[in-house]
Amino acid sequence: AWPQSTGVPSEEWVEIDLLGYWGRLFNRSSELDMAFPGEFGKYDIGHIIDKDIKTAWVEGVKGDGIGEYIFIAVPEETRTINIFSGYGQNLSLFHKNNRPRKIRLSYFLGVEDVFPDQYSSHFKAVKYEDEYVITLKDSIALQHFDFPFRDMERLTAFKKKCLEDFKNAGYRKDMPAPPEPPQVKWILKIEILAVYKGSKWEDTCISEIFFNDRYIGNSHDYKNHST
Repeated sequence: AWPQSTGVPSEEWVEIDLLGYWGRLFNRSSELDMAFPGEFGKYDIGHIIDKDIKTAWVEGVKGDGIGEYIFIAVPEETRTINIFSGYGQNLSLFHKNNRPRKIRLSYFLGVEDVFPDQYSSHFKAVKYEDEYVITLKDSIALQHFDFPFRDMERLTAFKKKCLEDFKNAGYRKDMPAPPEPPQVKWILKIEILAVYKGSKWEDTCISEIFFNDRYIGNSHDYKNHST
């Protein structure tokens, strides 16, 4: 049975900054060869939503990138998550770089507490209590999964409680108040837990992430290399 309580102590609020590209909001923990603010890097996080499987976000820490993560704002009532794991430009780059093997999905309710600046929006957020782990195939192809955060009754109750906490806790003290009602976003965290090792590099790559039925064409004539 689901836990009955949806209350979350106010001390569990965290800060999440999301970048804005092409009408979407997202961010990452690291990025290979990160560009200057306002510039678009070769391995930019924006590549996960650019509708092009030949480009990729590449994490930027030493080693395999275990524990590195992406934040991405998702539509309400999301039903499907679609992932092109690895570097999709060609078979050679796919196998030379790491591909995520296991990822952890966490969910946050974010409330925008200040006006967005030129490049980002700032949210106070509370983590939803459920987490899920997805195992990806080592396949140079789109992979589709049912979105796990689908209990709308629980999500609605959680959202209501968070907004009450936000309003009552005085988070806007000494800040210019944003328009009422504040912008609210569901924010998905995708964390790398394990990888398929690349034959040459330790960089872990994700080419595309999208939700529901927004189709992205696979322009390459790939054979399915599943393991």
